[in-house]
Amino acid sequence: MTETSQDTVLPFKGLRVLNFGWYWVCAVIAHILADMGAEAIKVESWQRLEVLKSLAPFLGGIEEPDRCMWAHNLSRNNLGITVDLGSKRGRELILDLVRQSDVVVENWTPGTMKKLGLDYETLRRVRPDLVMISPSGAGQTGPLSHISTYGSVLGPLAGLDGMNGYEGERPIPFGMALPDPIAGVFGAYAVLAALRHRNETGEGRYIDFSQWEAMTSTLGVPLLDYHWNRRVASPMGNRSPIFVPHNVYPCQGEDNWLSIAVYSEEEWRGLCRALGEPPWLDDPRFADKFRRKHHESVLDER
Repeated sequence: MTETSQDTVLPFKGLRVLNFGWYWVCAVIAHILADMGAEAIKVESWQRLEVLKSLAPFLGGIEEPDRCMWAHNLSRNNLGITVDLGSKRGRELILDLVRQSDVVVENWTPGTMKKLGLDYETLRRVRPDLVMISPSGAGQTGPLSHISTYGSVLGPLAGLDGMNGYEGERPIPFGMALPDPIAGVFGAYAVLAALRHRNETGEGRYIDFSQWEAMTSTLGVPLLDYHWNRRVASPMGNRSPIFVPHNVYPCQGEDNWLSIAVYSEEEWRGLCRALGEPPWLDDPRFADKFRRKHHESVLDER
């Protein structure tokens, strides 16, 4: 890897980002911009500890907020400030910071920033070209806008968890809040688009960003399959929706397994050679990937 020159000018040097976010998604947006040179400032409260700082593992196993590895990873290249947003002085300090900032990031329950007097219409009075993004669970309006969500809630809402697990069994929830980092990356793209618009027009932008919609947008093929074929996506274990064979197979002995994934006809022929060209491989049901997929259960039993 080539070392970065100290003289390298990162693309967002001189850009200031205020991050009022809670948990993961806003941290991803802020650190992506910070990694590219922006000055990101994390706004926190002593009254309510950022949940990231309570998650293991901790440096040396000592459970202290500033030793939390999650916080150090996701808030890398960030500065920090603690402010009492409910006080007049705290609000004055924030408005002064906004006046000198380019981007504001927050993901509190819709309506919270307005209650604090820090909604976009208020902030743009002190910084007319401000870009602000609110990556809430389901957007600022609509029937689910009032709910507070985490990634573990958004996964099932989007349909992601319903496709994870083994065929014929109950779905298995994902072991991580996958919608958070996905929405964070998408949110960073949205901020970049708004900054591009600002450069061209001088206008700021408010981005009402739904994490639910961001997660759902990654499931295009299952959605189209349902729309066109009325086929509901369901757990398929280690199988692939396209490639066959694609599974984990039991072997002789106790708890011994072999993973096989064939992606091309060349790989299929290679597998046939490795298996010693068994006669059943000439079966016309396995002649190409489409027929193999249609007869996947029969092939897996071989």
